[in-house]
Amino acid sequence: MSSLTRVSLLLVSSLMSFIRDRGPVHAQSEAGELFRAFSSNWEAIEDFDVCIKSEEFWLDVDDRLDEKVVVYRMIGDFSTNQYLFVFRGNNVVDAPGVETTHHKVTGGFFYDFAKRQAAMRLFPEKAEPIAITNPTEMLAKSNFPDPRRVGGYETPRNFDPKFPIKDLYDAQYHVGKSLDMRLIRDGVANFTVDDLVGTGPLRMRRTFEFDLERLVPLQISYSFETDERKRKVRTESLEWVEKEGIQLPLRVSGEEMVSQKSGGRSVMLPREYTVSFHWNYVNRSEQVEIDRNMLVDDEVVFRLIREAEEAFTTNRESKK
Repeated sequence: MSSLTRVSLLLVSSLMSFIRDRGPVHAQSEAGELFRAFSSNWEAIEDFDVCIKSEEFWLDVDDRLDEKVVVYRMIGDFSTNQYLFVFRGNNVVDAPGVETTHHKVTGGFFYDFAKRQAAMRLFPEKAEPIAITNPTEMLAKSNFPDPRRVGGYETPRNFDPKFPIKDLYDAQYHVGKSLDMRLIRDGVANFTVDDLVGTGPLRMRRTFEFDLERLVPLQISYSFETDERKRKVRTESLEWVEKEGIQLPLRVSGEEMVSQKSGGRSVMLPREYTVSFHWNYVNRSEQVEIDRNMLVDDEVVFRLIREAEEAFTTNRESKK
């Protein structure tokens, strides 16, 4: 068990005792500690190989069905700052009386801090070098999702260009924020954080249902609120799996309400999405070699993508 995981368990044990002893609480410090412990879970990841499948479906006011599926394969090491990411996306638009359109795209990203090498590729073009900056900015340039932001932000969310993961969570969920927490059933706490929109009184509220034993959110809702009104704009349900003592996302199912214009007025319609994860490994003891040539080689790129697609096909068939 990593030292960060041990710290997380101590924080949760203390937090649960506090809630049981005091009943419903509105304590910013305890709520802040909860998210610091959650953040430490992500900090424990050093290297990883993960497949991600993002699926979204949206029916607009004109009965046009927009379906987007993107499969990612992401291999990286946060301790050495070496990364190889590849993806394949397919966007299908099916509208009444119009021929169905398909838009497919394949690409990738490579970065090696020690060798001062970085490149991006969008097929069928060749890999092109990109300017080197600091590791945090380089990951943001990839335009790939950061799996460590699952549970703290809407899913999927890309790498942040300014803050490492610890600083990112500290900035969003610190004691100075408007935090609130109460026990809603044994081992599960309801946690809220408010952010004012402009000068107020409108606020954006995120409400988390937290499993205090595993230290992970099970459900998140996003809403815009005033003292008189509330409009829910997004909900997510999350499933987790433990590997190497780290809680990792397995599946996120969500619905977002999207504004559409119809007949001169706005109509709110749902966009449904699912993001699935298949973790090949985290914190592997032996070094995994990756280099720029892997992004250059078409066969390697397509093999990595094919393995990612097959991972989800295999998972689906094993559940039948």
